[in-house]
Amino acid sequence: KEAYRAVIIISEFCPETYHSCQVWLIPRRVVAGIGCRRGKSASEILEALDLALAESGIDIRALRNLVTIDLKADEPGLIAAARELNLPLHIIDRAAINRSSIDFQRSDFVEKTVGVGGVCEPAALLDSKGSLLLSKRKRQGVTVALASSPWPNKKTEWI
Repeated sequence: KEAYRAVIIISEFCPETYHSCQVWLIPRRVVAGIGCRRGKSASEILEALDLALAESGIDIRALRNLVTIDLKADEPGLIAAARELNLPLHIIDRAAINRSSIDFQRSDFVEKTVGVGGVCEPAALLDSKGSLLLSKRKRQGVTVALASSPWPNKKTEWI
């Protein structure tokens, strides 16, 4: 076994152990797609997001932005959640989802109520232009999906 004075880790995933000789660079390339019922609070949205991040092992500092559909653009809980995280809230037009050929979990209920077969997965995929890291997770009227932008890219920020 070779001894190293320092190790540089480049990952959005939380290391299982952390040592003083490690430098951890976190690329901001994870997009959180969020869907929710009307009236959900920022704390309810953040709780669902925290659970999704924990399940996937992704550090919250890897988030680049939140994204949802145009119908939810004025949702106070989503706006407040993005503000609390100091992240932008991107909006995807429902027509863009309907025009896309991306594969995602569809819901007949969501299709009937908002006019698209899903919110969090297609929003995350379209905004990130990448792939799903975590498929749709539901928690008390909030859905969360996590997608990652291709890396490296010109928009990658580092923590």
